[in-house]
Amino acid sequence: GEPVVHGLETEVGERRAGVLEHDAVDQHAVQHHWRRDRADGAQQHEDQRGDRHAAIAGFREALALQPDYLAAWYCLGKTLQELGQFEGAIAAYQHLLAINPGVAETHCNLGAIWQLQGETARATAAYRQAIHLKPDLAAARLNLAQLLASLGQA
Repeated sequence: GEPVVHGLETEVGERRAGVLEHDAVDQHAVQHHWRRDRADGAQQHEDQRGDRHAAIAGFREALALQPDYLAAWYCLGKTLQELGQFEGAIAAYQHLLAINPGVAETHCNLGAIWQLQGETARATAAYRQAIHLKPDLAAARLNLAQLLASLGQA
């Protein structure tokens, strides 16, 4: 199956020490955006794509004002990843990790992209780094187990 991508609600909502605690995020607006993403129907799907493109523009505007804004880098990467724009997502995640390499969820999401792209060594390393940073990150453990099983290494 496809690798699990760590969700935005958990990343932004938990505010783990040393991860996003200095970032002020309007959680209600973020949660509203992602609830709308889950709506069904073809028209709503097109609306969501438009919403995501608007969100990307908003994240980029925020980053122009505050280049070290971790939550905006994460949201940008996650949204680009959901749109299948993997190179942009990788760049956003790597920028976030250059600022703070301790965000386990970002390593997990990078691993998911690399796994989809067939870059199993990079994916494995990313999942292992995520687990090292946050041993209870279930998505990273599940993805690593599935990846290793697919390679006959489980």
